[in-house]
Amino acid sequence: MKNFIRSLILFLLVVGCDDDSKVQFNLNSINNDYEANIEVLYHQVEGKDINSKAINETIKREFVKSFSDSGVEVSPNVEAAILAFDEEYKAFKSSFPDNELVWQLLVETEITYISENVISIAINTYIDTGGAHGNDSIIFMNFNPDTGKLYALNDIVTDIDALKELAQTYFKKEVMLLENTESMEDYFFGEPFKLPENIGFGEDGLIFLYNVYEIASYAEGYTEFQIPYNELNDLLKIN
Repeated sequence: MKNFIRSLILFLLVVGCDDDSKVQFNLNSINNDYEANIEVLYHQVEGKDINSKAINETIKREFVKSFSDSGVEVSPNVEAAILAFDEEYKAFKSSFPDNELVWQLLVETEITYISENVISIAINTYIDTGGAHGNDSIIFMNFNPDTGKLYALNDIVTDIDALKELAQTYFKKEVMLLENTESMEDYFFGEPFKLPENIGFGEDGLIFLYNVYEIASYAEGYTEFQIPYNELNDLLKIN
């Protein structure tokens, strides 16, 4: 697959593996002869136990949601969703035969961290169906290997307010000071600091990632920083 995804995250996508972790993944690719430019890679857990099935269904459902407009109740049928995207592109070509734009759908999962207590997976999506630029996004999923369910933030940390205070310190130090001297409100559209929707585990620390448009302007792109685990010892419930 093209290296467009790996250029999106500068330091995040390194897998940390605990020696006690027994989870194994298969990497699935779909390479049908589509008319749109479509490249898809996604991980699935090996095994037929109920937890593996639960993780796999969630990965596929969130994977499809990352590029499908089918609504909340999205089917986890990856092949059908990709085919629907291609059919939409063919309908577009039929309606606008003089338009030379080739739609793009580039989607990939990356395993950012594995231990006996947590599996972190990122879904990286790039879609271009016309306009001034394509749209890309990164979504983190943090799984409990024992249940196959996603962790909520309060399952991960003991005190969300304390995490927010610590994260704001790192945001100021690693984002604001590196880029410019804008105020916090300039980043958050007049509002005070807020945690990102996407927080995941990396090899060296907890990853905080704001997607394009979540804060600041489109020109700023992704905003990301990392808090080392040794700064989170009293806050993390799992590692």
